[in-house]
Amino acid sequence: TYLKERELREATIEKFELGYALDKWQDYSDHATEQGFKKEILVKVGLSIDKDNRLIDRFRGRIVFPIHNLTGKVIGFGGRILSSEKSTAKYINSPESDIYNKSKVLYGIYFARTEIVKQNNCYLVEGYTDVISLHQAGIENVVASSGTSLTEDQIRLIKRFTPNITILYDGDTAGIKASFRGIDLILEQGMNVKIVLFPDGEDPDSFVRKHRTSETEEFITKQAKDFITFKTNLLLDETVGDPSKKADLIKEIVQTISQIPNGINRSVYIKECSLIMDVTEQTLMNELNKRLRQRFRKQTGRVDVQDIRPEEVEKKQTLEQQLEVDPLDLTANEKFLLEVVLKYGNNSITYEEDGVKREITLTDYILEDIQKDQIEFTEPLVREIFMEIREFRDSGKEVNDKYFLSHPKQKISNFAIGLVASPYQLSGGWEENKIYVKTFLNNQADSVTRVLLLIKLKLLRREGKSVMEKMRVVNSDEDLLLLQRKYMVISKMITDIADLLGTVVS
Repeated sequence: TYLKERELREATIEKFELGYALDKWQDYSDHATEQGFKKEILVKVGLSIDKDNRLIDRFRGRIVFPIHNLTGKVIGFGGRILSSEKSTAKYINSPESDIYNKSKVLYGIYFARTEIVKQNNCYLVEGYTDVISLHQAGIENVVASSGTSLTEDQIRLIKRFTPNITILYDGDTAGIKASFRGIDLILEQGMNVKIVLFPDGEDPDSFVRKHRTSETEEFITKQAKDFITFKTNLLLDETVGDPSKKADLIKEIVQTISQIPNGINRSVYIKECSLIMDVTEQTLMNELNKRLRQRFRKQTGRVDVQDIRPEEVEKKQTLEQQLEVDPLDLTANEKFLLEVVLKYGNNSITYEEDGVKREITLTDYILEDIQKDQIEFTEPLVREIFMEIREFRDSGKEVNDKYFLSHPKQKISNFAIGLVASPYQLSGGWEENKIYVKTFLNNQADSVTRVLLLIKLKLLRREGKSVMEKMRVVNSDEDLLLLQRKYMVISKMITDIADLLGTVVS
């Protein structure tokens, strides 16, 4: 009856493998044990409950919703009660097990993944029936968090298929506000978030059953609002005539904007929200920079941004814990070097060269290597800041990160703040390439040397590719011979660097 009320067709019921557990205490458990399933397994995966050494069916008297993983295997269940008993939970889920972790699973992801990629957007709803009804209507890029607060693992799961999330709400303002923290987590991942608010009394399930698919799609498209501007407008209505509430609103909105890792996107939102709230951009930017500095201090244990004392930095991160990128990503590695100089550039390191031990600052170590190999940075702002750093050192001055954090050029200031407040994360690619990376704060020279070698490796590969292209179109034998010799030299250098890194040349 419940499924018929939801107007679910037989094909839909079969697709999602929906079922019903009889309202009997031991019906399923007895059947499962008769089929050879061990009692301890039934209890461990949560299908049965052990009560006084007797198995009881967990989902008795409920519609059962199988929960599939990415490959389509059933790893857990959700159950909705059909009776009207208020003392009984309306929905229950399988308990955590070796195969089912609620915080890492999204209902419907197996059926939605292809369409999410195709549409480059993921619709996020709250309940099982929202997902199923939308799928039945042909809107298949939809998943549910199954009534739980959105987690980082669930967000990363969506991010594997698209950077865009549209959250479909049922119109409950209190519920929307309660979800704000989860949405901030989405922004932290650098994803784009939109909000769709359904009319009062409607949810995606009821709405799509009353309207044609084209009408539902049109409604979602027209009603989709950018999350930050939506949040600003929603909360702004509550601040009318109350300066104190408006000040709190400004802080909350800036806090949300500060979660965004991309500096350009942050600037765009600052401009947009300044217009909505009738506040100057500079006011919002000052508050944003304050938030980013606070986060930086919290991450590094620093008391003040102007006082770098490495021995007080409590948070020790390996390079593998820092930049989620290809280890040969030039821009990422260049930014890492700049981050090192800004945070730890005045640290002294000792290393051996030609049998002689040298003590030198990290900044000088990096600058010497750059000059020796004539490295040209590809990232314009990194290049510009390093030029200023060299001028500082040539004039005998120490590099002070506070200068760059409050640089006269706004673009440099924003870039530096974003860099020190949001450390880059090195991906598993480092490990896959067999690069043994030690804790940076304990082995600074070694860590920086590896990054410098990676930059050189990438530049040499790029130059080698360029030489190869020239060899294909060169006209004279003499020029071809010169290019071949040059390519051999480059190949030898690539091999030498790759050997030092322990990586494979490709």
